[in-house]
Amino acid sequence: MIIDLRKADEPRDVVHRCVQALAEGRLLAIPTETVYGLAASALQPQALEKIVQFKNRDPRSPFALAIKDAEELWDYCPALPAMAWRLARRAWPGPLTLVLPEPEGGGLARSLPDAVRRSVCPSGTLGFRVPDHWLTLSILRMACGPLILTSVNRSGELPLTSGREIAEAFPDIDVILDDGPTRYGTASSVVRVDHNGVWKILRAGALSEKSLASLTAVAVLFVCAGNTCRSPIAEVLCRKLLAEKLSCNPAQLAENGFVVLSAGLHAQPGGQATPEAGAVVEEWGLTLREHSAQLVSPAILRYVDRVYVMARSLREALIAKFPFAADITELISPDGADIEDPYGGTIKDYRRCACMIEKAIKERLEHILALR
Repeated sequence: MIIDLRKADEPRDVVHRCVQALAEGRLLAIPTETVYGLAASALQPQALEKIVQFKNRDPRSPFALAIKDAEELWDYCPALPAMAWRLARRAWPGPLTLVLPEPEGGGLARSLPDAVRRSVCPSGTLGFRVPDHWLTLSILRMACGPLILTSVNRSGELPLTSGREIAEAFPDIDVILDDGPTRYGTASSVVRVDHNGVWKILRAGALSEKSLASLTAVAVLFVCAGNTCRSPIAEVLCRKLLAEKLSCNPAQLAENGFVVLSAGLHAQPGGQATPEAGAVVEEWGLTLREHSAQLVSPAILRYVDRVYVMARSLREALIAKFPFAADITELISPDGADIEDPYGGTIKDYRRCACMIEKAIKERLEHILALR
């Protein structure tokens, strides 16, 4: 049966039908952002056997598990390496398959049927995927347990990238969900992360090596109120100090594993740094001419590894608004002192503020480097 999603009157009904089919051990061809996937419930060993036969695949080649979101990864890998979590929260939903060591102390994969565990973890690693397609994500959120997900093709052949191709080549698949050509038209990138956080590309795919390098970089965020004074000063000073420590140009920080950002809890997006802030950083040979204020958001907080705020009141306000960021948010000053807002003050006030920020960052620098 083929269902054209572009003509479906009730998408929710399609989702319910698919979840029911999976529970009955049937196979689905579903769209993702990369290529079409052949999916089965990971709780149904007989469905897995159908996939193995369909793919004509070496049983020693592992299948990936599709899960509903990055947070669910902790259920499978309780001792998740920091690098793996960084990649998962930044790339998912998206075209990344993440391969991790099987946890020694348990994890949800141990509750899967034995035949399924042997197929998803034949050599001590587990692969995970969170596809970026509305229907596939809806199915994952409603299904009982993860899905086994693999490209729709026989081993050694190219994956198929449209539902119509699948219907012509494999008419015996139980349900084919056709949503036209996929976004990328190529497979996901497969990246392995070991216990020590070292990552390696196992298969090139939709994410380039440069994109993956950016996704693996440590990101720190400096936060003040308006993102026009304190946090922009901290951003450029931190870049300078990190670059000196790493013996590189500030423009090369991302290549060396670091991204430095700033934002304001009450910022007006697009606002410029104050003239006084610009003048003060020029004394360090830096510039804020290209600075554009941005507002603190859930997206940026989920992207970064550490948040440094200028004052206790700002930290309290940020955590009240975004409780999930509490564990990564701390004062920029290690001694707990506030760095007062110089807005509206003299150039001496700005200079004093910048010197306090520089001192705080120097004291934090080894901690920031250790995040890598």
